[in-house]
Amino acid sequence: MADSLTSSARRHPHHTDGSRRIGRRCQCQGRPHIFRRYQDPLRWAAESLQSRLYNVIRCGFLPRYLHCGDPEDERYVVDNTVYVLAEYLGWVELLRRDHRFLDDKADKNAGDVLGIIQRIHETLATDSLQGPFRLFRGQQRAIGELMLTWTESPAGRIRDVRGYAEFSYLLVKDEGFRSWFARLRAEVPAIQHTDDHGNQRLSQLHDDLLDLLDLLHPRESPRPSEGKSRLAVRRRRERQ
Repeated sequence: MADSLTSSARRHPHHTDGSRRIGRRCQCQGRPHIFRRYQDPLRWAAESLQSRLYNVIRCGFLPRYLHCGDPEDERYVVDNTVYVLAEYLGWVELLRRDHRFLDDKADKNAGDVLGIIQRIHETLATDSLQGPFRLFRGQQRAIGELMLTWTESPAGRIRDVRGYAEFSYLLVKDEGFRSWFARLRAEVPAIQHTDDHGNQRLSQLHDDLLDLLDLLHPRESPRPSEGKSRLAVRRRRERQ
């Protein structure tokens, strides 16, 4: 069989080359589609995390509900704050897995988005910024992996990110799953007692997310950063 295929290729070299060109063209045409597949869910996740960070740092969200006397609300404030971070990392992990199909040079917007995602990885991982939620890059990826699941769609089973209900269930029922989030959950209450200097990481993360949202927002809508305050005490110098 292999010999007959080789002979056929020799007899019809243009057909073989044409097939290769068609394959390359199909792969290139699919690249923007892959980026668009994740653009909206990544934007929604980034917006949820950015909004929560602003409410926690500037709007007294934690003092208002963390000791309100309602155990369900108190648990929600902690677990959902951790969830919006984990949800974002889940969508980043899905995008990373399909990143090999993206052509950063051909799609400048995709390249810019991936650049800011790398900056956010650094903000979470660096020890040069004060504050909670420091996660090494491997920990960020591990949390992203834990957030992945399968869901049914008209096109069949596809990868998805766990919703808050399933996340909450696993925190209670799965000790291994819960252990990955134990430190993050313990750090949430401390945010309310920390000043701007002590919350450098979360403030920088908030501002990085605004930059990401500016790239992901629909062209016809206003830029998400318009009219929103930036929180970082000191701005990061852009890399040369």
